[in-house]
Amino acid sequence: MIEQFDWEQLKTKLPELLSRKIAVAALPVFSAGTLANFDSKGEGPERLTIGKKIFYPRDSFVEWLKSRTKKPKAGKIN
Repeated sequence: MIEQFDWEQLKTKLPELLSRKIAVAALPVFSAGTLANFDSKGEGPERLTIGKKIFYPRDSFVEWLKSRTKKPKAGKIN
């Protein structure tokens, strides 16, 4: 049986603000380009712009990631 992912533990490992580069390095689920595409469509996590750089507040990023997580169907192997 697969144990439930510990989202709170993930939060403790991430800085309070994540650049796209840090987000991808810490959690290589999406590329920086994919995150940029989500942002351009309004489908990405909450973001802050400082100068020309994009940052994601940690808690918002984790909640967004959590909302995109699906449990695999029984009997399916990915």
